[in-house]
Amino acid sequence: METPDRPGARELIDLADNVIFSAEGLVEFAGTADTDTALAMAGQQIRHATVAVTLGPMGSAWWADGEVHYVAAPTVDAKDTTRCGDVFHGAYALGLAEGKTSRESAVLATAAAALKAERGNGWNGMPGRDDTDELLQKGWT
Repeated sequence: METPDRPGARELIDLADNVIFSAEGLVEFAGTADTDTALAMAGQQIRHATVAVTLGPMGSAWWADGEVHYVAAPTVDAKDTTRCGDVFHGAYALGLAEGKTSRESAVLATAAAALKAERGNGWNGMPGRDDTDELLQKGWT
């Protein structure tokens, strides 16, 4: 969620099962730049949904069980981060569709987004499932 103050954004948030903010969107929603505090505030306000924030090369943070949990990102030589958020969201949705937990889906999404950043190259840099699975098997945390 990039700009939660747009007209209709709160209504969409209230309908969602998973709300994943950009770092800027979370600050805008919660009114603070402290990730843990902002995520806790969002998690307490959006009780019906999984609530998270993407943090670029630092991975992502998730509100679960009354506390913030982090999913680290692998270290890559990022060539271009354009569309990495889209890749993250798509891979996260794929993980959920495959029956993975939110955390498992976040790890899948993190791997896919990291590969996209490393490759750059627009659409031609989009990682395939085999490459993403290979990175997952290697691990990084």
